[in-house]
Amino acid sequence: MDARQTRLLLAAAIVAASAMTASCSRPTAPPVGQPQDAQGAGDADVDAGASAGASADASADADADADTGADTSADASTIDASTRGGPHGDGGSDTAGTADGGATRSRVVKIDEASGGKTIELAPGQSLVAMLTANPSTGFDWSVIKAPAALGAPDMGFVAGGEQPGAPGKRRITWTVKSALPAGEQAVELGYARSFEKGVAPFKTFKFKVRAAR
Repeated sequence: MDARQTRLLLAAAIVAASAMTASCSRPTAPPVGQPQDAQGAGDADVDAGASAGASADASADADADADTGADTSADASTIDASTRGGPHGDGGSDTAGTADGGATRSRVVKIDEASGGKTIELAPGQSLVAMLTANPSTGFDWSVIKAPAALGAPDMGFVAGGEQPGAPGKRRITWTVKSALPAGEQAVELGYARSFEKGVAPFKTFKFKVRAAR
């Protein structure tokens, strides 16, 4: 064998070795009919199931929150209704429970000129506040002409109607019921007059009645 044939045989051996190496490193194709992304599809199913479960949990939580909110609102309404005092006369802002633990009664009963001629129910310990328009700078003012002794002596105050001197305001007359009122309706009368004009009829009067609370 000469040198030329020897070179040809070596070249053929090198080509054969290269072909075998390439064949061993080539990836094996998946079996026919089996999808390559089967695992990916399984992951997608798991994600979809998890999402559906999370949505169901969120919906359940929302329903629970809605129920809790409704219950809280109902409780708040019940508490507010049970503690709000019913009006007596035209009602007052302060309330206190009755001695027997029943419905609350206004501690302060407020009236004004619009309450003229009305009958106001009062219990011991309650205060009756009359707010009547007055202008003492003119010499005219309110005073009590008639009232049952159970109301006690009135406390007189004045609420100015403005900063201007001589502006009319409100005369505040407060009674605090000392004891139970006598049976039946008791007359209360106030007169608006000048104190130095003796024997002169009041310029105007304010009348109402009181009786013992039932």
